Amino acid sequence: MIRFDWRMRALIILAALLFGCLAWVQLAFWQMNRISPQFRFAAEYAYHLVRDCEERISAEGASFLACTNKAEDAVRSLSKLAVTRHEAIEYAQLHGYLIQVRECREDWESANNSPEAGERRKQLVRFRHTLEEWFK
Repeated sequence: MIRFDWRMRALIILAALLFGCLAWVQLAFWQMNRISPQFRFAAEYAYHLVRDCEERISAEGASFLACTNKAEDAVRSLSKLAVTRHEAIEYAQLHGYLIQVRECREDWESANNSPEAGERRKQLVRFRHTLEEWFK
C-alpha cells in the first residue's frame, strides 16, 4: 500500500476539489444554454406566425392586423416559457422581429422611403436570417 505524506494528500484533495468545481461550472453553463422541447415548439410556431405576417406586409385589408395580433399572442406566451439564458435570447429575437414587421408595415402604409425606413427593412432582413438559421 502506498503511503502519501501530508503534502501529497493536500495536493490530491485540492485537485479533486478543482475538478469538482470545474464540472459544476460546466453543468451550470450547459443548463443555461439548453432549450426545452416545450419552448422550442412554441418558438417555432411563433416564428412561423411572424414570418407569415412579414409576407403580408403589403397586403390590403385587415388580414395583417389579425395576423400580428395572433403572432403577438404567441410571442407573449414565449416570455412565460423562457427560463434559460438561451431561451430568453430567442424570445428577444422573436419579439424584435415582430416589432420590425410592424414598423415596416407602418412604413409601407405611409409610403415612407426615408433612410430610416430603409434601415428598418435591413434590420428586418437581419432578424429573419438569424431566426431562419435557428429554426431550420
